[in-house]
Formats: sequence, structure tokens, C-alpha cells
Amino acid sequence: MKYSSKTRPSVEFKGFETPSLRAVLREASALALQETLERMCEQQPDFFGWQPVLIDLTRLGDVTDSLDWPAVLRAFRSAQLHPVAVCGAPESFRERAEALCLGLVDLPEPAPHSSRAPADTQVAQSSDRSAQPTLPPPERSAQAPEMQAPEQPLLDAMIIDRPIRSGQQIYARDRDLIVMAVVSPGAEVIADGNVHVYGSLAGRAIAGARGRRDARIFTLDLRAEIVAVAGLYKTFEEGVPENLRGKPVQIALGAENADALEIRPI
Repeated sequence: MKYSSKTRPSVEFKGFETPSLRAVLREASALALQETLERMCEQQPDFFGWQPVLIDLTRLGDVTDSLDWPAVLRAFRSAQLHPVAVCGAPESFRERAEALCLGLVDLPEPAPHSSRAPADTQVAQSSDRSAQPTLPPPERSAQAPEMQAPEQPLLDAMIIDRPIRSGQQIYARDRDLIVMAVVSPGAEVIADGNVHVYGSLAGRAIAGARGRRDARIFTLDLRAEIVAVAGLYKTFEEGVPENLRGKPVQIALGAENADALEIRPI
């Protein structure tokens, strides 16, 4: 029996939300971007695994047309990243973006930063030369008059009681993630809520994957390759500093500095 296209279309388009990266360019140099990505991928060539990436130009000012776009796209693809769109560019860039097979999008405003009491902290600052990949912030919640609606509550936590081995990825959508074993080098644990690792965290951990700014990472043994909260990444290219390595810590967005992660002892 044959089906006509009117009764059974050959394709359907549906929404699909997944953790993706936002690469915030900090300087208008394709060479600097290439060097940064090469350093990140030296020890793990498959570090990114062809994740989609949004190129964020908001910190560069009006330099959109002066960028060497072919070199920029080659730099991302050489690191196994797939550029899909640009944000922070003027509307006049739309025609060029289409020629480059890129979308042109507006970046949603981030949700207000959750308040935290000041504490003695170890602040992990991003390098000035780093093209730090970041995840997109969440859309602002709908607001009632003079009152912001509360965030949607998370589901019950996902509990993993086995080691997460190199190359494996665990994603706890709309919930916390609790790992009762080690997260090996090259493994990745992701949660829309908090990430708890009660073994050694030697791989990558991402909390607040879809922009939840009050999310945190907890571990009893910090040996991570990379950590991120609500899109702000910190890489340990030279290894975790001696004063933090192997220690029980929590990692959260900075209470005073939105461009830093705070690593504090538990």
C-alpha cells in the first residue's frame, strides 16, 4: 500500500532540548581561538565529541565583519565542535551568517543571580585568553505583577551506584545527579540540578546544564578535568591545584563575581 505525502509526511519537526555549548569569544583572533582549543584537546582529542556550539560575540563589540570566519569555523571543527549559530551579532550580519550556514539568534536574558552569604572562597577565574565554552542561560520565567514565578521543581534525583568509566556520559534531566562511585578521567556527568560525586571526581562535571544558577557540584575527592555550573566552565589544564586536589569541595557560581566559580571546602 502506498502512502501519499498528504497523509504521511516524510519528516516531522519537533522541539528537542539538550545540553549544548555557548562559546564566548573573548578576543577577535582566530589564531588565539585555535591555540586555546588545541590546548584543551591535547590530552583528549575527543573531548567535545561534535557537540553543537553557539558562538557568542557579545564581549567583542562591533567586530563581526572583521573576524576571519572561515578560520574561526575551522578552529571549532578541528576540536570536534559543530558551530550552529551566532549570537551578539547585528541584524546586518544575517546575510553573512546564512552564507556561512549559521543561524543568527538573540541570547535570552539570564535569570537573576541567586543570593548567597559571603564566604571564604577559592575563586577559579577564567583565563583572559580562553575562549570559554558556555551553556546557554535559561529563558526568563514568566512573571506575575510584582512577583516572579518560582522555578519548576526538580524531579527526584538520579542515583548511579557504579563507576562512570572513560567515554561514558550520564545526564540527569530536570533533576539532581548522585554518583556513589568514581567518575573516571574522560567520563562526563551532567545534571540540570546539582551534581554529587561521593567517589573521586576525575572526569568532567556539569551542574545547572540548562542554566539553573543555584546549582552546585559536590565531591569528596576533586581531581576533575573540567567543571561547569550554569554555563561557566573552569578547566584544569595543568591539573587541580595542590591545595584543592583530593579534597572534599563544593563548586558554585561566585556570590560577588558572575564570571568566576567558587571552589570551597566542605
